[in-house]
Amino acid sequence: MTFEQRLEWFSERNKIMLFLWNDRFLNPLIPTQLQKIKSSGLLDYDKLLQLLDEHFPQFEDELPPGMYFPVPISRTLMEGEEFSPELALRFFYGFIHVDGRQKWSLRGKLITGKVLSLFESNLFLKRKQAGVLLSTGVKTDGTNAISNAQQLRFWLCQ
Repeated sequence: MTFEQRLEWFSERNKIMLFLWNDRFLNPLIPTQLQKIKSSGLLDYDKLLQLLDEHFPQFEDELPPGMYFPVPISRTLMEGEEFSPELALRFFYGFIHVDGRQKWSLRGKLITGKVLSLFESNLFLKRKQAGVLLSTGVKTDGTNAISNAQQLRFWLCQ
């Protein structure tokens, strides 16, 4: 598989690979951000492509949906640590949850203040836009009709 095909394969399984570059999270599923990632040198780590092509698929069923950061995982592999689901989970975050009242949370904790501002600036999303998205995606019982993975993909692609 090509790098792009592998990233799409992950996306279909609700596993998003994010790359930190110049204080911004880059999503390689967005063509302009993919070009930044390719020109940044982030893909030059020896173990990165092996991580994406071999290790993650091998342990697919043991790795939950969410956001993964493959560069620090590959650096750890280069230092001699063996790949394991536990290693991947050290560089993992579950999806951001936005409830029917537009309260943001991650790992069961509310996101507010400076942290919320950081997320909004990295996701190119303002609270009002989240309300528009959720106003069409909230069931009558208050739960989201749109999965967290779909929300994150929507936010990252804005």
